[in-house]
Amino acid sequence: MNAPQPPQSRATMVNGLASNVHQLTMETTHKLDTDNGPQWVKAPPLLDQLRVACKGISGSSTGGGSGTPAPLALSAYDLYLRIESVVFFQHGKFFPGVKHGSLEDSMKAWARVASVNEGPRKEAEQFTAEWVSAIEQVFQPAKPLVIDAPCPQCGELFYTAVEEGESRWKRSLTGHAVNGQAWVECGNCESAWVGAEMHHLNAAINTPTP
Repeated sequence: MNAPQPPQSRATMVNGLASNVHQLTMETTHKLDTDNGPQWVKAPPLLDQLRVACKGISGSSTGGGSGTPAPLALSAYDLYLRIESVVFFQHGKFFPGVKHGSLEDSMKAWARVASVNEGPRKEAEQFTAEWVSAIEQVFQPAKPLVIDAPCPQCGELFYTAVEEGESRWKRSLTGHAVNGQAWVECGNCESAWVGAEMHHLNAAINTPTP
């Protein structure tokens, strides 16, 4: 028997939560304005996109030594684990004793139950909205992050770079996040830290020198 439909006012209230969950778990269609008129393109679910970005740190990809930066494993994997932890906790809270299924199925089940009451609905809506925003930020190209610390490999805080025929004094360490990939590099000695290696870089930077 089909479950009774909520009143129209309640249906309007849960649109935000439903939209968030749809973006996270289902394929979405987006309109692109081009010189030849509007075109519609399909995008994979955000959780699927996040899984792709996790490769390399979760063991699902070992890399082929192509010299290109590894996927944006560090922040993507941490984000994925946080989402998984909250979703499975919430599923267990609303379905005690019931083994959770996939992350997507558990999220949908939690959202369906949470949408019935305002308190749980607002909580679920806030969580899912934050996840949508956080995943989208993972894939947004960002300006290089200047790191105010000497390179732990060569010990230099600054180096001289030649740009447009002029010598410029620049910080040695810069962080990059482009098209789902992240890494830190030293402009002086060309050392690089990718994915999980950035944990070691962070530890080296924060270790006081004798």
